[in-house]
Formats: sequence, structure tokens, C-alpha cells
Amino acid sequence: YDKEWKTFAAKLATQPDTVTVPFLFDGQNSLLFQAARKISLTLAYSLMFREICKLMGTTVSLTMRPPVHAKDLKALGNRKAITQCLRDRTYGII
Repeated sequence: YDKEWKTFAAKLATQPDTVTVPFLFDGQNSLLFQAARKISLTLAYSLMFREICKLMGTTVSLTMRPPVHAKDLKALGNRKAITQCLRDRTYGII
């Protein structure tokens, strides 16, 4: 799995009348991209186009999870708990 998620998605997902649909794209970025990410976010972003180009013409597995409504997420309380719920739903843990 990836590192800890930021809570901004939780802020967006709990806006009134919002329905969030978690998607999971199977795969991972190249080792070069991962190394660049540790050095500089700007460098990593500059390699993003390369990562996308490498996937052109290939099949990418995508899993769509069931939608979740803002009111259900708000019941979890704080943004950290909401973020964890969104992450767990994305990975199919719950």
C-alpha cells in the first residue's frame, strides 16, 4: 500500500449532498519515479508524463467501489477517521 493519505479528500467528501465513488487503479509507479518523489516533488511531477506515456497502449485494471454518501462519512467524526474509511473502501478492506 501507499503512505498515509492527507485529509483533504475527507473535507471534499463531506460537503453537503456529496457522493464519493472510490476507484482503485492497479499497479505502481516506476522505481525512478519513486526515487524522484523522495528527492523532490517537482522532479516527481516532471516524470509523471513519462509514467503515463509508458502505459499508453496497455490495459490498466480499474476497480470501482460502492459509493459512499457524505452523511455516512460525517457520522465517523473527524477527518482522520473519514480518510481512513475512504482508504479502506478504496482498497476493498471494508
